[in-house]
Amino acid sequence: MGRKRNLRMPRRRLAPKQQLLLLFLLGVLAGSVYGNWMGCESALGELSFSVSLSATEKKELFHLVLGQRLAESLLLWGLGMSAAAVWAVGLLVAGCGFVSAFWMCACVMQKGTMGFFFFWAMLLPQYLLYIPLWYHMALSSYQSTKRMRTRDLVLALLLTTVASVAEAFCNPVLMKLLFQIFPEKINF
Repeated sequence: MGRKRNLRMPRRRLAPKQQLLLLFLLGVLAGSVYGNWMGCESALGELSFSVSLSATEKKELFHLVLGQRLAESLLLWGLGMSAAAVWAVGLLVAGCGFVSAFWMCACVMQKGTMGFFFFWAMLLPQYLLYIPLWYHMALSSYQSTKRMRTRDLVLALLLTTVASVAEAFCNPVLMKLLFQIFPEKINF
């Protein structure tokens, strides 16, 4: 008699990039379901709150945003160096997807189809800096032999500061522009 062949398929693990994308998408799915289930249109209050900020209020907003984003980035950096790095980073990535989907639901429920434009104005341009930064930090936590160096931490702090400036000072301009283009009461 000949050898028996193993007919089972070999288990294939997802690459870290694929794991992060899958966790983010699962978070988006959960946030969408939760946002629609809870009826989150009142979560935003009124979208026009950031349009009429004075210079002092923008400065206060910058300090608030900078503190929150530095805490998030340092938490991600610290978790990336811990024994539970992969699990903790996965939880943070899924949470980011959840929150993003929740806010998108809130914008769409409040502004109808124009809510998509308001949602993207709320995220851009700061997320053009946050996403690559957090992605790099999350991927580095998967590599147990390579820890984030001091240079990477300094770069993370610098990018977080620049993104916080964009969030506090550019977003109100984008939102004001959108309110001029689209009347506030549009709801399709």
